[in-house]
Amino acid sequence: MDYIIVGNGLAGACLAWQLHQQGCTLAVFDVPSANRSSAIAAGLFNPVTGKLMKKSWQADVLFPYLQHFYHQAELALQRRFFYPVGMYRPFLSVAEQNEWMALSAEPAMKKYVHVVLEQQDRLQTRDLHGGLMLPAAGYVDVPELLEGVRALVRERHSYHEEKLVAEEVVFDAGGVHYRHVHARKIIFCEGLAARQNPWLEKLPVNPLKGEVLLVEANLPTGPIINRGVYLVPQRVGNVFKVGATYHPRDTTETITAAAKAELAQQTKALLRIPFRVMGQDWGFRPTVPDRKPILGQHPWVEQIVVFNGLGTKGVSLAPYFSARLAAWLLAKETLPAEISMNRFYPLYSN
Repeated sequence: MDYIIVGNGLAGACLAWQLHQQGCTLAVFDVPSANRSSAIAAGLFNPVTGKLMKKSWQADVLFPYLQHFYHQAELALQRRFFYPVGMYRPFLSVAEQNEWMALSAEPAMKKYVHVVLEQQDRLQTRDLHGGLMLPAAGYVDVPELLEGVRALVRERHSYHEEKLVAEEVVFDAGGVHYRHVHARKIIFCEGLAARQNPWLEKLPVNPLKGEVLLVEANLPTGPIINRGVYLVPQRVGNVFKVGATYHPRDTTETITAAAKAELAQQTKALLRIPFRVMGQDWGFRPTVPDRKPILGQHPWVEQIVVFNGLGTKGVSLAPYFSARLAAWLLAKETLPAEISMNRFYPLYSN
């Protein structure tokens, strides 16, 4: 094989697709039940984010690329998982409406936002002052994407539904050996599992817990509604995923009553119609202190490569940066310093 990929979450799946497109041979090791952050993710992509609603880092590069990436992957995998439906964010006041009237005229924001001055009765939200429409936003059905890539790897490459034991990997001048599999390099796309990997445990990949609800509500199809919480359509009926909480200090591996109450209250504040809570789930996002992904080569084992740290914006980041990593692996370009693993080499100095 050319590469062993460890993990078929969002990072591993996008990288596997990129390398498959380049004609590389792959062995993928994955335990689907371990991909909790990818499995429960709402899959949002949105160029204007955060409490201050600023344009996302590298939005002008990431968003045109992800549109092409997901569309082409849908066609090739013959699955539906890309929904560029836009996003609607209600205004809370006339003052906020006026502020966005000015901001939407700025060149950097003009193509990403559109101010709506009237209440959108069809959307059933509390929006007396109108809201902000974000046409470049949408969502990806992440589990459907992962299953599509998994099926491709099973058919065209080598798929192993088992945990790779990092301690059993052997390196030599010829590459990487793991039991019966031989490859040129091994690429760890493990998310938080990197914290237990003896080769990568020093990387600052930290868990950020998030919880979501599944609710039933008589809402129309259309843009994602997002204010305090998001409501993302699911595959069946009038069911929506509502989320997500951000609790970095909560390390419990379970749902909590506090998160359920928080999300339900925010949903009630957003909608003008009743809803019914149908379920709840949790997961840990792999985050990095500087909020940028980690790509590149281990400081002293050249056969080890890392793709991690996608955090809360994985759906936006994974397509473009998996392409950058694939190009680097194939010696077509260098990795920018701000995303390279080189920035963490001092952690390995001892």
